[in-house]
Amino acid sequence: ANASWRYQARQSQVAFSASAKVRLAAVVTSAEDLKNKLTRAATALETAPDKAIRDSEGVYYDPSPVTGPVAVLFSGQGSQYVGMGAGLAM
Repeated sequence: ANASWRYQARQSQVAFSASAKVRLAAVVTSAEDLKNKLTRAATALETAPDKAIRDSEGVYYDPSPVTGPVAVLFSGQGSQYVGMGAGLAM
């Protein structure tokens, strides 16, 4: 079962399109975790598809188009915080 969800994660990386209008990202640790987070995300999207999801459980979605240039900064040791790369990933 573990190989299956890891395979699915790799397939999603291969299929990634930088030109996609929206993205959903989930940080998962097991097949059960993946199932739970995708179920929660699907419910939230069915209820309010235009509302961003940024929860502390590791699910991120933003329907807003990103405009402007992209910059990457090195934050330095010790200044990292949970979720700081979520916007970049989206």
